[in-house]
Amino acid sequence: MKMYILDMDIIEKNEEIYSIKIHKGGMSSIIKFSPDSKNLEFLDQNYITEILKQNEYQLRKILHNKRKDTFFPGFQLKFAITDKKEVSAFNEKSKIIVLDKRSGNIKIYATAKGEENIYKIYTDGCFLEKQGKGGYVALIQNLKGQYNLYTGKTSKKSSNLTELLAPIKG
Repeated sequence: MKMYILDMDIIEKNEEIYSIKIHKGGMSSIIKFSPDSKNLEFLDQNYITEILKQNEYQLRKILHNKRKDTFFPGFQLKFAITDKKEVSAFNEKSKIIVLDKRSGNIKIYATAKGEENIYKIYTDGCFLEKQGKGGYVALIQNLKGQYNLYTGKTSKKSSNLTELLAPIKG
């Protein structure tokens, strides 16, 4: 499973259409995206553009999940795309996301039912901008059905980072 780590920079706004530079190393591709109409246009023809086109569903999920009021020139984001991975099952709330490290190889997949030998983790995190404080919680259910609660404070400067910190710490 090949993964690409890419950088995104919103470089310009023209009416409600944003020009976005997506780059890795010295290579880059420019796309145009409208948060209102969800229209996506690829402007370049190069290696980065081909990666984005082959994994357009993942790119669209990143762009569509971004709140409209957070689109502005100067915005930067580092993100990952798993090459040619079918990820639509990860969007169904009835599915369980499994990270399996048991065999030494990492497998990530979605399943409709849980497996008896997999721990379950429930997480949440929040950051209060006015107070400059945040916290996270991870509730882990072991194989015997017992729960362990883990909490922590964080100075991460956004709710998104705090939300991501919860499963990492869990």
